[in-house]
Amino acid sequence: MSQYLDNDQNRFNERRENDGINENYGREILELSTVGVEAGYTPVDVDMVSRVFSGWGYERTNPNADGVAALYDFRFNPEEHDPQDKLIPFLGTTITGREGAAGVQEGEELVGILANHPNTQSRTCRKLVQLLVADDAPAGFVQSCIAAWGVDGDVEAMLRAILLNPAYINTAAYQRNKAKTPFEYSVSVIRAFGARPDDPTSDNFWNRFRDAHERAGHNFVRFPVPTGLPEVSAAWLNSATMVAAYNSVTDVIENRQNYGIDPMAKIADAGLETAEEVAAYLLALGTADKFSLAEFENVVAVLKGDDGIFEPRVQDETRALEKAMGLIVVAPSFQIQ
Repeated sequence: MSQYLDNDQNRFNERRENDGINENYGREILELSTVGVEAGYTPVDVDMVSRVFSGWGYERTNPNADGVAALYDFRFNPEEHDPQDKLIPFLGTTITGREGAAGVQEGEELVGILANHPNTQSRTCRKLVQLLVADDAPAGFVQSCIAAWGVDGDVEAMLRAILLNPAYINTAAYQRNKAKTPFEYSVSVIRAFGARPDDPTSDNFWNRFRDAHERAGHNFVRFPVPTGLPEVSAAWLNSATMVAAYNSVTDVIENRQNYGIDPMAKIADAGLETAEEVAAYLLALGTADKFSLAEFENVVAVLKGDDGIFEPRVQDETRALEKAMGLIVVAPSFQIQ
């Protein structure tokens, strides 16, 4: 983030005090990583926070290595750091200026203050509840998470406060009410149908599933904005995103032999004979047994086909099973976490 937000260009110039101070990193530390805009900080606060982080940069640790990934490490440059005291009004705090190598301690001190700020606690807990419970985070869960924060943010205790909340376990509205992200969607196809690479060292298998979520915009390392990947369902439930994911995944089903998927062997191992048994089995794999009657009836109809016959122990029903799997991966219940 230091490189992405230009903090390597955040340099204090003693002779021309305002030259060289780059506020990108300082602003996003406040807005995205800790307290959020609702904390009420001002441009003065952003300027002071940016001065705290002046001189914070990075350096490549393997500059002469060819044909390998470039490696970087944190670097603090005292000559580029503002050593003056920094009054940060919205915090009611002054970060005491430090000379030389000790200047890095200013940023470490400020990170500690921001990390435990009440606004940081509420934002972090709201995001955790949003991730695990509902897009519109219920206030009771957020408060339970904050109460479990402890001295420095006890993540295990915070998660327990959310996941063991009786309302989470007993309230139907909180059960499977969030849509899968494109990444979760592609992974669920692997899990549901037992996809396996013939050659674990080959990139082809993994590239197909990576395409399924990256083409849908869920790219972990190349997401275009510093806010990070959205967790709310609305971000992923649009036609462009869903079609991109469907196109990649349905190709997996159509060419399932290239992905180690053998539906005839799967239902034989399960001892299944009728279309109804197979439909319930495949839907249970794909939806954690939370599918609708309409989805079940549609899969049964696809398995039976125009002639109404489905006899996997008598004849090869691979094509019918492929069609059924193709229908399941686009079913509404399959899209739910």
